[in-house]
Amino acid sequence: IVKVMSARPRVTVVMAVRNASRYLREALDSVMAQTYQPFEVILVDGQSTDDTEAIAASYPRTRFIQQQRTGFADAWNDGIAAARGELIAILDSDDRWTPEKLDEQVALLEAHPEASAVIGHVKFFMPPGQQRPPGFRLELLEGEHIAHMPSALLARRQVFDIVGPFGADWSIASDIDWFARLKDSGLT
Repeated sequence: IVKVMSARPRVTVVMAVRNASRYLREALDSVMAQTYQPFEVILVDGQSTDDTEAIAASYPRTRFIQQQRTGFADAWNDGIAAARGELIAILDSDDRWTPEKLDEQVALLEAHPEASAVIGHVKFFMPPGQQRPPGFRLELLEGEHIAHMPSALLARRQVFDIVGPFGADWSIASDIDWFARLKDSGLT
């Protein structure tokens, strides 16, 4: 008797980039260090003038596409539209993942086929010498926090068909709007 194992789902990582060379290697290194390797990494470029494209080209399984409009929301939407994976993960170009992030989230979605998406915890950090952004509370640098934010998300592709794209009408907070629509959608 031959037991046929079903293939594990393919993960597409979407990154919005614009003049991202300062932190891009660290972000891409964290993707390549995943214990569950992504099928592809799509970098959606907002007209970078630095060496962002050259950095991206030095990594395997990356596709570099030009953004059709402007802003994070449109870049995420362009990347999701170009994605070929069954699962979509988003990583900001100045963020990093722990090596088990995708592995743990994929395992949760496999164990719970009724679940449409999973989010994780984040730990905020500031590089030495960087000024604190206006309004940033220093206590956020302590411990981990549950995060309704794109870099903590892994979602089934069809979630974006149901919830819709990130709202490009928002100058900020398009992710907050999207997570609110996800909650209102009734998806688990």
